[in-house]
Amino acid sequence: MSRTLRDFVASELSKLPGSRTLTLHALVSSPQREQELFPYAQIPKNHKILSQNILLLVSENVDPDIYTSTDTTTTPRILCSALEATLYLFPATSSSILYIGKIDTTGFSKVVPSPARTLARATIDYFVRPDTRPAECGQRVWVHLFARAQSQYLFPDSADWKTKRVLNDAGLVRWWWSLFGDVARDVAEARGGQPESRFRGTKMWYILPGFNDIEAYHTLSSGSSFKLSQAGELPWSYGHPYDDPSVSFPLLGKPMDHAATDSPHHEDSTKAKSIAYLIPTFPDDPKARFLGEIASTTSEADVPPPAPKPTSKSASPTTPTRILRSVSSPKGSGSSPHSASDSPSQSPLKKRRRVDVDGSPVNAPNPEIGDAPVATATNEEPVPNEPPTTEAPSLDGPSVPPPHAPTQIKNTMHAEPELVRRGRLALSAVSAKEFWERMGFRQECALGAVTAFFVAVFEDSEVTQKPGSKIANEYIPLPTHTRIMQSLMNHAFSTPEKAVRSTQLLESSIRTLSDGVVAAAEGAETEDSSSSFYYAHIHKSLTNNNPPLVPRDNVVQPAPVNVLQVKRKARR
Repeated sequence: MSRTLRDFVASELSKLPGSRTLTLHALVSSPQREQELFPYAQIPKNHKILSQNILLLVSENVDPDIYTSTDTTTTPRILCSALEATLYLFPATSSSILYIGKIDTTGFSKVVPSPARTLARATIDYFVRPDTRPAECGQRVWVHLFARAQSQYLFPDSADWKTKRVLNDAGLVRWWWSLFGDVARDVAEARGGQPESRFRGTKMWYILPGFNDIEAYHTLSSGSSFKLSQAGELPWSYGHPYDDPSVSFPLLGKPMDHAATDSPHHEDSTKAKSIAYLIPTFPDDPKARFLGEIASTTSEADVPPPAPKPTSKSASPTTPTRILRSVSSPKGSGSSPHSASDSPSQSPLKKRRRVDVDGSPVNAPNPEIGDAPVATATNEEPVPNEPPTTEAPSLDGPSVPPPHAPTQIKNTMHAEPELVRRGRLALSAVSAKEFWERMGFRQECALGAVTAFFVAVFEDSEVTQKPGSKIANEYIPLPTHTRIMQSLMNHAFSTPEKAVRSTQLLESSIRTLSDGVVAAAEGAETEDSSSSFYYAHIHKSLTNNNPPLVPRDNVVQPAPVNVLQVKRKARR
């Protein structure tokens, strides 16, 4: 029987030192078609991208020293840690991306250490370790993270609590740096084999915008894991992975679009990849905002017109080919209810009108006709070399090609508006190196605080296929997941009283929404906890009775070494 994310994280939380009672809520939404991860890339129709939202909540029994409950029958719980992430699946390339969005604590944990580090480490371990990785994640799992220090992320008003410990900018970067190192060691231990081959297939990059490698080293040198990596233990590299030719990226690579086909350096330019196909755009990510600005602020004169479509072989080289079709109202009975502008790849700009290079609006092609140009009655000109047609093809039924018409190749790409095409061409003119150099001057990365981008890839050609790893009953609908996330952001955690009340309301709403949605789908209400979806797939309670953590003050320090100073001879 395979282990779910909830069971694996709970098993790792049970190893925390000290005596405590923890409660874990694991919320994973059902897979949905993702359209905005690469908004300016021209993705084939058969290349699906699926996304799942993940929310993990950890609560523990409240400390009697900070809160006294009036109810003596039960011990109230209080939220202490939470993690929000998104999983993107690429079945066509056997790859996946795990984006760690936010992690936060409330400061109400009564036992040291806080579950936050174990929660983040266990979540990443579950998806990257070859023995626990779900089969749908594929052979390559990418992990992306943007580290930026803030007083609160997921728990509103938690920064007002006096015992909450907030890391500074460099401390947070160092914290994530060491955590990725621990994950790499966990993966190497799970792989086994020879010590020199344990990190094979693992690559990790980090970059501090505005810092070179030497400045980044001095910023993070106080961490022990950073010093060990300099000796070659951890596979860290300073920079970004988007110029490494040995790396296989999740999205199918495509050559840069701005290179002309008749250019003498066309063969070399096609080997380069555009950042529109390499750099993903995550929610609330500075990279996504910068990519959007580059794509939308390019002048029209810098973007070449679209390439002409190939003509049929039977047409004369000097005579344009014209295909007639009747023009009807969109509300007519023969019109299609879906237009080409509703293509999934156009979701970021689907409400904008498609425009030509000169700014004039262009009619979107009808999916029933294909990519044939529209011929209106006002712009039609007689073609001398074309035989007269007796009737135009009707939109009410399938169009029948002429007897000797050449067979058209089926279009495997989504139709796209002009603004998306311009954005893709604008991004193809910016290399990955230039992109990251300019990121250091962005306002979000140049305000004096240290920020960092982390990217790691874990590749295993032989992943243990776990039977039944993809269990549909384990997921909750996306609207339910979104509603629970919004409910969390509407609570307050500034005092123990407010935090306990918020925890009770949130856990009650999670149980009501989870069991209510499943019961409505099955047509019957769940009566006992054994058949409840909430207790079977979301809720998990565990009690730890481990030895306490040894305080740092009691650690035996080595004897100090007295360094004798050289006595210099006085000058006369």
